[in-house]
Amino acid sequence: MDRVIEQAARYRVTRGKELARLIVHGALHLAGLDHKTAAERRHMRAREARVLSERAKEVQALEQA
Repeated sequence: MDRVIEQAARYRVTRGKELARLIVHGALHLAGLDHKTAAERRHMRAREARVLSERAKEVQALEQA
């Protein structure tokens, strides 16, 4: 949670949104994605954005927790 709090402040998002992004980011790593190159980074960010958009309702629930 320390990382969530720190990054939420850095990126100027709520803690709930940053927690959701980190969960998705970690799951993508577990699925084999990485972000060592610029192309990998773009691909991973696009996947993060798509998942977070598709699960907006769940992200919103984290906002209220």
